Amino acid sequence: MLYPHHQSALERFIAQYSQNPEVQAIVVGGSLVKGFGKPSSDLDVLIVVDEEAFEQRKASGQLSYYSEDFTDYEGGYVDGKHLSLAFLRTVAEKGSEPARAAFWKSFVAYSRGDAAELQSLLEQITTYPEEGVQDRIHRFMAQVQAMHWYVGEGEKHQNPYLLSWSANRAVLFTARMLLAHNRLFFPYHKWMLRMLELAPELPEGYLQKVDALMKSPSVQGTRDLCDLVLGYQDWGTPKLHWTNLFMQDSELNWLSGQTPIEDL
Repeated sequence: MLYPHHQSALERFIAQYSQNPEVQAIVVGGSLVKGFGKPSSDLDVLIVVDEEAFEQRKASGQLSYYSEDFTDYEGGYVDGKHLSLAFLRTVAEKGSEPARAAFWKSFVAYSRGDAAELQSLLEQITTYPEEGVQDRIHRFMAQVQAMHWYVGEGEKHQNPYLLSWSANRAVLFTARMLLAHNRLFFPYHKWMLRMLELAPELPEGYLQKVDALMKSPSVQGTRDLCDLVLGYQDWGTPKLHWTNLFMQDSELNWLSGQTPIEDL
């Protein structure tokens, strides 16, 4: 939802930035359109430029955008990224979940061309990819099982870093399992738990256990959280034992240059 002062800022931004001939479209995204924003939130824009401009900006490291010139509320600013239609098509074809989630509920606010065609591309991007979902769940599950073990190692070796790391990753990967189960995108860490609040199917007490564990990391709390999710339903039988899946995704992934399991 855009508040009136955000809408006014958007109109001022479009009036000026659409005069730039390289700008093909302006898309509004971010926390406001996702329903996670508040009156003080910044305005997030995705600026679609022509391919030549995109390549030039990418080469010169000028893909991001920031300005306080268009907002008239305390702490307000416009935050954005420059991208191209080819980039959007690549996201639709093979984008990671965080890459897709950036466009969830976004809308075309300005376009030189066919706005309906661009909106259709955004909808393709934000259609949850069903292919391979069971494999992804099993890979996340292997991480959960590894954290069930690692947290005990943290206690055994009196290593508070390992204990805290294990607790945090237990939250991350139980959440990834549940998001995938509910066919919801992982929106990166800032909004992960807010996205889980939208999930229709969660183990009873899951979010409360997460909150308690983050406030006080512990071996028992970590294992209780892991057990809660692992026992929530029959997740199926992975092709490989969790130790092998963990090794592939966390120790040998550099060999293939694959996307880190955290961002998959």
